Amino acid sequence: MSKESFRRQVLRKLRDVEFRIAALHAAIADTADDRRRVDLRGEAAVLEAIGAQLRERLERLEGQPEEDFSATRAAWQDDWQALVRDIERRISRTA
Repeated sequence: MSKESFRRQVLRKLRDVEFRIAALHAAIADTADDRRRVDLRGEAAVLEAIGAQLRERLERLEGQPEEDFSATRAAWQDDWQALVRDIERRISRTA
């Protein structure tokens, strides 16, 4: 995988997370149930932290030469796969 294709993959996940955060904030505004509102706020906070991680990765990728990317990709691979699974699980759970 090239640096550019990985960057696009991170951007797609970031957009997914940001879309879900917006949906959670809309649900928070629409619910009258205090317990549900607390649960939704907690999930939004977790997704916001994940979004921050994704933005940080993008920033680190931007300044990195293509030839150094393979080492970075190898270092991130396990963590990246776990993060993607977590994002997908959280998005499907709160949909």
